[in-house]
Amino acid sequence: CFNLEGKIIGINSIHVSYSGI
Repeated sequence: CFNLEGKIIGINSIHVSYSGI
């Protein structure tokens, strides 16, 4: 449930990704 655009993705996802991670 992560992406490289700093957005929350996935159903019921509570994880947020950030650029560079």
